Amino acid sequence: MLLKRLLAVLCIGCTTITSMAFADEKSFDQAVDIYMKGFKECVDAHAVRGDNISTAKRKYTTYLRYKEQAAAIDQSILTSTQRSLQKNQRYCEKAYENILIAEAEPIIKKGITACEQAKTAYETGKLEEAKIKIDLFDQQNTEALSITDKILDIYAIASKVRSCNRIKKKISTAEKGFQIQEEESQLAIIQLIDANDQCSSAQTLANKPNVKLSDIDAIQKALNKSRAQTKATKNYTAAITAMKNYPDRDSSKQMVLLFDKAASCAQSVSARLTKTRSKKTSAEKSINDAAAIAKQAYDKCQAGESLVKGKLSQYKNLDEALKYHNDAKKLRLASQKKPGASLATQYSQWESSKKYQRLINKSKACEKKVIALHKSRKTEYGQRKNKQLQEEAAARRKQLEDKRKKDEENTKRLEEERVANLKAEAEAVADAEAQKISSQKKPKSRSKKSWSDLISDDDDDIGSPFEEDEDE
Repeated sequence: MLLKRLLAVLCIGCTTITSMAFADEKSFDQAVDIYMKGFKECVDAHAVRGDNISTAKRKYTTYLRYKEQAAAIDQSILTSTQRSLQKNQRYCEKAYENILIAEAEPIIKKGITACEQAKTAYETGKLEEAKIKIDLFDQQNTEALSITDKILDIYAIASKVRSCNRIKKKISTAEKGFQIQEEESQLAIIQLIDANDQCSSAQTLANKPNVKLSDIDAIQKALNKSRAQTKATKNYTAAITAMKNYPDRDSSKQMVLLFDKAASCAQSVSARLTKTRSKKTSAEKSINDAAAIAKQAYDKCQAGESLVKGKLSQYKNLDEALKYHNDAKKLRLASQKKPGASLATQYSQWESSKKYQRLINKSKACEKKVIALHKSRKTEYGQRKNKQLQEEAAARRKQLEDKRKKDEENTKRLEEERVANLKAEAEAVADAEAQKISSQKKPKSRSKKSWSDLISDDDDDIGSPFEEDEDE
């Protein structure tokens, strides 16, 4: 009976399992049917992608909707390998990539066409047009890649895009170079204008009917500054290159004009200076002659200063220093009487005049210093000499005092030795007398000894009590 019940339960279970399996298979078939409707839309989408992107994308969206409906009925269709489901899904994924590529391809090709136009413009020197066209390529390329970067999987397109990127870089570099050239050209023009202004100032002074010698330095200074600025302009290499390579540019024409003007002005001023410079050369020679004597005066004074600053071992050094001072002063006064001295005052801005005046001032300062040092060192020498004499006297006194103390110590020591010797001699005499007296009293004292004393005197040899002393 129990067995029958068990069999009955097993039959019920088998029936339930069979029913569930049948139900799952039914839902799977239903899901596959729905998915296949979508798959047909996917195939159609892929087929029309070349003619109508909008229709292709719409049909692909319909495919995705059918796929979602099918998965809602039975999720296993997304992973099942039955009925070519996986193969169909991979096909649709690839179909979608191709649809996106078909959408992006005409856009990027339009950009490539703009790129080729940019290249032609760049090679013919039309930089602005090249920049516009390469910007258009950049926009189209960015738009195409935003749709899908798989477009670059097409070798021919990827190759052309790489080529366009290189052209873009060249145009960018050329554009930066053009901007640098223009900026440097403007800076060079400003500097050339300043150089011409400096030269014009020099030319105004140089063209006076009677050019003053004092103006020569000012003229030369202005001319030198003008030339330096003109030369420094050539450091703007980009501007110079543009001037040579692109002579039709307004900046290039202006630079050429300013260069020519500066060169012509410099040549005119230089010729005028040559005619008037001989007068200055003669005047400067007179000033330099006076400066040579002033230099001798200063050197002489410095020698005296070195002596007066030396060690005060000999008083004669001070007298020698004073002699140097007097000789230096004579030379200085002689220099100031030369014609060059008055010319140095007249043309005080000349370097030769400044040098002469510096030597005169230094010589005067040195003379004052030597006199002051001579006075102070003379006093110092006297004080040092007095101190030296006092120290020598004190040293002699100390020497005599030390000798006196040493003599007293020697006398005292000799006296102590003499007394000690006398004492020792007296003690020796006393000891001798005492021994003598003792030897004379010795027998009597011995005869008075008792028998016991005699016995104790020599335990080893006891003599007869009746024996007489050998001494007796």
